[in-house]
Amino acid sequence: MFSSNQTAQPNFSFIVELYVDFVLVSTHQVFNESLNYAKFDASGDLRCLLTSEMVTTGALLTYYDPALAFVNIKIYEKYGTPPTIQPGFVQGTVNRAWNASLRHPDFINYDHLDYMVSKLNPNSGNILFLTDFPRSRKYFVGLYESAFLTFIARGSATSYNIIFNLYDITNTLVATDTINISLALNIGVIDCAPQNLISNTSFTLANF
Repeated sequence: MFSSNQTAQPNFSFIVELYVDFVLVSTHQVFNESLNYAKFDASGDLRCLLTSEMVTTGALLTYYDPALAFVNIKIYEKYGTPPTIQPGFVQGTVNRAWNASLRHPDFINYDHLDYMVSKLNPNSGNILFLTDFPRSRKYFVGLYESAFLTFIARGSATSYNIIFNLYDITNTLVATDTINISLALNIGVIDCAPQNLISNTSFTLANF
Protein backbone atom coordinates (compact mmCIF):
# COMPACT_ATOMS: atom_id res chain seq x y z
CA MET A 1 0.00 0.00 0.00
CA PHE A 2 1.19 3.52 -0.79
CA SER A 3 -0.16 7.06 -0.77
CA SER A 4 0.29 10.52 -2.24
CA ASN A 5 -0.59 14.06 -1.17
CA GLN A 6 -1.21 14.98 -4.81
CA THR A 7 -4.37 12.93 -5.45
CA ALA A 8 -6.47 16.10 -5.88
CA GLN A 9 -4.50 16.96 -9.01
CA PRO A 10 -6.42 16.47 -12.28
CA ASN A 11 -6.14 13.03 -13.92
CA PHE A 12 -4.12 11.68 -11.00
CA SER A 13 -2.80 8.12 -10.96
CA PHE A 14 0.21 6.15 -9.78
CA ILE A 15 2.64 4.52 -12.19
CA VAL A 16 4.13 1.36 -10.70
CA GLU A 17 7.19 -0.32 -12.18
CA LEU A 18 7.74 -3.93 -11.14
CA TYR A 19 11.33 -5.20 -11.02
CA VAL A 20 12.17 -8.89 -10.74
CA ASP A 21 15.81 -9.76 -10.12
CA PHE A 22 16.51 -6.05 -10.69
CA VAL A 23 15.10 -6.09 -14.24
CA LEU A 24 11.97 -4.12 -15.19
CA VAL A 25 9.30 -6.66 -16.17
CA SER A 26 6.06 -4.64 -16.23
CA THR A 27 4.55 -1.18 -15.75
CA HIS A 28 1.09 -0.55 -14.28
CA GLN A 29 -1.23 2.42 -13.90
CA VAL A 30 -2.90 2.32 -10.48
CA PHE A 31 -5.63 4.65 -9.21
CA ASN A 32 -6.17 5.62 -5.59
CA GLU A 33 -9.00 3.61 -4.05
CA SER A 34 -9.51 5.24 -0.64
CA LEU A 35 -8.64 8.90 -0.16
CA ASN A 36 -4.91 9.14 -0.87
CA TYR A 37 -4.18 5.40 -0.73
CA ALA A 38 -3.71 2.73 -3.36
CA LYS A 39 -2.31 -0.78 -3.50
CA PHE A 40 -0.58 -3.00 -6.02
CA ASP A 41 -0.65 -6.79 -6.21
CA ALA A 42 2.35 -8.28 -8.01
CA SER A 43 1.26 -11.90 -7.65
CA GLY A 44 -0.20 -12.13 -11.16
CA ASP A 45 3.11 -11.18 -12.77
CA LEU A 46 5.20 -13.28 -10.41
CA ARG A 47 3.05 -16.36 -10.92
CA CYS A 48 4.09 -16.36 -14.58
CA LEU A 49 7.79 -15.91 -13.82
CA LEU A 50 8.45 -18.25 -10.91
CA THR A 51 8.44 -22.02 -11.27
CA SER A 52 8.96 -24.90 -8.87
CA GLU A 53 8.70 -28.10 -10.84
CA MET A 54 9.61 -31.14 -8.80
CA VAL A 55 12.98 -32.60 -9.79
CA THR A 56 13.81 -36.12 -8.67
CA THR A 57 17.52 -36.23 -9.39
CA GLY A 58 18.43 -38.54 -6.54
CA ALA A 59 20.12 -35.69 -4.70
CA LEU A 60 19.35 -35.41 -1.02
CA LEU A 61 19.00 -31.63 -1.28
CA THR A 62 17.92 -29.52 -4.25
CA TYR A 63 18.16 -25.74 -4.36
CA TYR A 64 15.02 -24.33 -5.97
CA ASP A 65 16.54 -21.14 -7.31
CA PRO A 66 13.96 -20.83 -10.15
CA ALA A 67 11.26 -20.61 -7.47
CA LEU A 68 12.87 -17.58 -5.81
CA ALA A 69 13.25 -14.00 -7.05
CA PHE A 70 14.23 -10.59 -5.74
CA VAL A 71 11.29 -8.21 -6.17
CA ASN A 72 10.83 -4.48 -5.71
CA ILE A 73 8.73 -1.65 -7.13
CA LYS A 74 9.18 1.99 -8.09
CA ILE A 75 6.19 4.31 -7.74
CA TYR A 76 5.74 7.51 -9.72
CA GLU A 77 2.97 10.12 -9.64
CA LYS A 78 1.18 11.01 -12.86
CA TYR A 79 -1.19 13.96 -13.20
CA GLY A 80 -1.96 17.14 -15.10
CA THR A 81 -3.72 18.15 -18.33
CA PRO A 82 -2.54 16.27 -20.25
CA PRO A 83 -1.33 13.84 -17.53
CA THR A 84 2.43 13.42 -17.35
CA ILE A 85 4.72 11.38 -15.12
CA GLN A 86 6.27 13.61 -12.49
CA PRO A 87 10.01 13.57 -11.75
CA GLY A 88 11.14 11.55 -8.77
CA PHE A 89 9.89 8.25 -7.45
CA VAL A 90 9.57 6.19 -4.29
CA GLN A 91 11.23 2.78 -4.25
CA GLY A 92 10.00 -0.10 -2.15
CA THR A 93 12.21 -2.37 -0.10
CA VAL A 94 13.74 -5.25 -2.07
CA ASN A 95 11.97 -8.43 -0.98
CA ARG A 96 12.21 -12.08 -1.90
CA ALA A 97 9.24 -13.86 -3.41
CA TRP A 98 8.75 -17.53 -4.13
CA ASN A 99 6.23 -19.71 -5.87
CA ALA A 100 3.82 -20.84 -3.19
CA SER A 101 0.15 -21.03 -2.32
CA LEU A 102 -1.57 -20.58 1.03
CA ARG A 103 -5.21 -20.99 1.94
CA HIS A 104 -6.70 -17.85 3.44
CA PRO A 105 -6.70 -19.10 7.08
CA ASP A 106 -3.01 -19.98 6.72
CA PHE A 107 -2.17 -16.72 4.95
CA ILE A 108 -3.63 -14.42 7.60
CA ASN A 109 -1.77 -16.33 10.34
CA TYR A 110 1.52 -16.65 8.44
CA ASP A 111 4.66 -15.71 10.37
CA HIS A 112 7.91 -16.05 8.43
CA LEU A 113 9.83 -16.63 11.68
CA ASP A 114 8.05 -19.99 11.99
CA TYR A 115 9.80 -21.15 8.81
CA MET A 116 12.98 -19.10 8.31
CA VAL A 117 16.25 -20.94 8.99
CA SER A 118 18.60 -18.26 10.30
CA LYS A 119 20.94 -17.71 13.23
CA LEU A 120 19.22 -14.34 13.61
CA ASN A 121 15.82 -15.99 14.04
CA PRO A 122 14.81 -16.39 17.71
CA ASN A 123 12.75 -19.43 16.70
CA SER A 124 15.77 -21.30 15.28
CA GLY A 125 15.78 -24.85 16.54
CA ASN A 126 12.01 -25.09 16.15
CA ILE A 127 11.67 -24.26 12.47
CA LEU A 128 8.77 -25.79 10.55
CA PHE A 129 8.91 -27.22 7.06
CA LEU A 130 6.67 -25.67 4.40
CA THR A 131 3.86 -28.21 4.54
CA ASP A 132 0.32 -28.29 5.83
CA PHE A 133 0.41 -32.05 6.43
CA PRO A 134 -0.68 -32.57 10.07
CA ARG A 135 2.47 -32.88 12.16
CA SER A 136 0.67 -35.11 14.65
CA ARG A 137 0.17 -37.81 11.99
CA LYS A 138 2.57 -40.23 10.32
CA TYR A 139 3.30 -40.07 6.59
CA PHE A 140 4.04 -43.50 5.10
CA VAL A 141 6.07 -43.96 1.92
CA GLY A 142 7.43 -46.98 0.11
CA LEU A 143 11.12 -47.68 -0.36
CA TYR A 144 11.29 -45.85 -3.70
CA GLU A 145 8.52 -43.32 -3.14
CA SER A 146 9.49 -39.69 -2.69
CA ALA A 147 8.54 -37.48 0.23
CA PHE A 148 9.66 -33.87 -0.13
CA LEU A 149 10.28 -31.38 2.67
CA THR A 150 10.86 -27.73 1.78
CA PHE A 151 12.41 -24.98 3.88
CA ILE A 152 13.56 -21.41 3.42
CA ALA A 153 16.82 -19.90 4.66
CA ARG A 154 17.96 -16.34 5.13
CA GLY A 155 21.59 -17.18 4.48
CA SER A 156 23.04 -15.81 7.71
CA ALA A 157 25.42 -18.78 7.83
CA THR A 158 27.45 -20.52 5.14
CA SER A 159 26.32 -23.98 6.23
CA TYR A 160 23.70 -25.74 8.30
CA ASN A 161 23.36 -29.11 9.96
CA ILE A 162 20.34 -31.19 9.04
CA ILE A 163 19.63 -33.95 11.55
CA PHE A 164 17.83 -37.04 10.27
CA ASN A 165 16.16 -39.22 12.89
CA LEU A 166 14.61 -42.51 11.81
CA TYR A 167 11.87 -44.01 14.00
CA ASP A 168 9.98 -47.27 13.78
CA ILE A 169 6.21 -47.67 14.01
CA THR A 170 6.37 -47.58 17.83
CA ASN A 171 8.16 -44.21 17.72
CA THR A 172 11.44 -45.78 18.86
CA LEU A 173 14.60 -44.19 17.48
CA VAL A 174 16.27 -46.60 15.05
CA ALA A 175 19.07 -44.51 13.55
CA THR A 176 20.28 -40.93 13.30
CA ASP A 177 22.63 -38.99 11.04
CA THR A 178 23.71 -35.37 10.68
CA ILE A 179 24.45 -33.87 7.27
CA ASN A 180 26.21 -30.52 6.85
CA ILE A 181 25.00 -28.54 3.86
CA SER A 182 26.05 -25.28 2.25
CA LEU A 183 23.24 -22.80 1.92
CA ALA A 184 22.78 -19.19 0.88
CA LEU A 185 19.60 -17.25 0.09
CA ASN A 186 17.73 -20.30 -1.12
CA ILE A 187 14.73 -22.52 -0.91
CA GLY A 188 15.88 -26.02 -0.05
CA VAL A 189 13.99 -29.19 -0.89
CA ILE A 190 14.96 -32.45 0.81
CA ASP A 191 14.03 -35.70 -0.93
CA CYS A 192 13.30 -38.05 1.97
CA ALA A 193 12.61 -41.14 -0.13
CA PRO A 194 13.91 -44.12 1.89
CA GLN A 195 16.17 -45.26 -0.97
CA ASN A 196 17.48 -41.71 -1.29
CA LEU A 197 18.31 -41.59 2.42
CA ILE A 198 20.13 -44.91 2.12
CA SER A 199 22.20 -43.53 -0.76
CA ASN A 200 23.05 -40.21 0.87
CA THR A 201 23.22 -40.84 4.63
CA SER A 202 24.52 -43.52 6.98
CA PHE A 203 21.10 -45.20 7.02
CA THR A 204 20.99 -48.77 5.70
CA LEU A 205 18.25 -50.90 4.25
CA ALA A 206 18.16 -52.84 7.53
CA ASN A 207 17.11 -49.64 9.32
CA PHE A 208 13.89 -49.70 7.35
